[in-house]
Order: sequence, then structure tokens, then C-alpha cells
Amino acid sequence: MKKTTLTVTLLLIALLISTTTPAQDYTHLGLPEGAKLRLGKGRLTGAFAYSPDRNLLAVASALGVWLYDAHTFQEVALLTGILDAVSVESMRFSPDGEMLASASTIKSEGDLAGMIHLWHVPTGTLKNTYPENSSVHRVRFLPDGRTLASTAYGDRICLWDVTTGTLKNTLTGHTGGVWRGCFSPDGQMLASISEDKTIRLWDVTTGTLENTLTGHTDWVRSVRFSPDGQMLASISEDKTIRLWDATTGTLKKTLTEHTNDVSIVRFSPDGQTLASAGGWSADTIRLWDVATGTLKKTLTG
Repeated sequence: MKKTTLTVTLLLIALLISTTTPAQDYTHLGLPEGAKLRLGKGRLTGAFAYSPDRNLLAVASALGVWLYDAHTFQEVALLTGILDAVSVESMRFSPDGEMLASASTIKSEGDLAGMIHLWHVPTGTLKNTYPENSSVHRVRFLPDGRTLASTAYGDRICLWDVTTGTLKNTLTGHTGGVWRGCFSPDGQMLASISEDKTIRLWDVTTGTLENTLTGHTDWVRSVRFSPDGQMLASISEDKTIRLWDATTGTLKKTLTEHTNDVSIVRFSPDGQTLASAGGWSADTIRLWDVATGTLKKTLTG
């Protein structure tokens, strides 16, 4: 009986030590010069991201970006430099996991402006900041990790050189706020969406507009390339999903089974099936045959 009690006591002590150690560790992460201790972690400012290998979870706060071990959930590092951020709209790791970019809304002389921060993850150092005149909505890396695209609430997309921090190109043409964009699998094309109800396809190398896809009757919410880059799927507030030929810009299919707004769309790895999910007011996921445009299955519940 005494042995059992002793064993339980030792286990409880070990558990307490293991659970309190991280709390002691994080209080000393990323302290500014002259500070001895941190109390609290700062309020959350709106974004998080997993690293490509799923080993790290980045969480934005008013103090900076906390990096957690995604398996143990313990604090690994604090990336500093965004103390003036009102909100962090999005964060993205580079494809190799070496860099982390965030799109923030900051206070600048009493007004709100946009700022992109770029950190080197292994060392925790802030490599570059990219100022924007308007709030930045999304950031996304090119598949090779050397270019960063940012979309703003204005009418432009900026392409930044990750190594030098310089602006490589500015893509303009949308007549409404640009919400987001996505790269083709080979990184040669960028598809952007906007309040102007169009999808625009850009040559990333030259910055030229290759095609403007029209047909949606309300603003486009999201767009996604197929794994082979030959097809593009878009969803809109008009409750339709549209499948486009990414090379010619031709509309291939219009899928209309959703009776509420559609919030997300994804291709299967082989590109033969498309999954779509209803928005907040719906509880369905639909699976479509990409070649025929027919509905294969509806998942509910």
C-alpha cells in the first residue's frame, strides 16, 4: 500500500514539473533588452499557420508570433516585431518551412496601414518588412519560396523578392478590392479574385495579365488550381461553383447544387474529384466528378 502511494505521489510530482516547466520557459522567450520576465502572452490578433511538415504551429499575438511544437504543444520561440499590429490577417510558411510571412494591419500616425513581416524561422530573426498603403488581406509564397505575393483591400497585387526584400512587380487591373490569389502548381501563373466578380490570370514572371474570367454574378470568394494546373475551380457569393480551363480561360462547367453560399473548394490529389463545402448557414459537403460536372455524393451532418 505504501509503495503504491509513493509511486502515485512521484507520478503526480513528475506531472506537475512537466506541465509547469513550459510556463517558466516562455516567460523568458524573446525578451527585449532590460526586461527580466514576461507576464502573459498578449491578446490573439487573428491568424495562425502550420509549417509544411506540420511540426510547428504559428500563432499571432499582440507581443509577436508564438511558435509551438505541434506535437507537444509547448512554446518553442517568440518572433517579435509586430507590437504595433492591430490585427494579423494571415500568415504563411514558405514551402521549405524556413520563412514565415504575416500580413498585418498596423497603426501609423493615427491611421491604419498594412505591413508584411518576414521572419527566418530557424533563427527567429526578422528579415524584412514590406509597407503597404492599405491593409494587407493575404500573403502567399510562390511554390519555389523565392517570391511572396500580397493582396490588399485596394486594387493591386504585389510580388516581393524574398531574398532582397524588393518589390518585383505590381499587378493591377481589378476594379474592386483584391481578396486573395493562388499560384498554379508550377508557379508560373497566379489567379486573383476580387469584388469586381472576375478572376484574373497573371504570368508571374512578366507580370502580364493573361486572361480575365467572367461569368460569376457576385463577388468571387475563393479559387483553386487542379493538381496538374490545367483547371481552375472558383466559388462565388452567387452560390455557384465554376470550372475553367486554366490555359484558355474557357468556362467548362457550372455547378449549381448548393442552395446556400459556398465557403471552400478543393481538388482531390488525382484531380478527378472536387469537394465543396457550404457556408455558415449550411452543413453539407458535396463531392463532384470533375470530368462530367455531376454530383457524386452529398455528405451531411
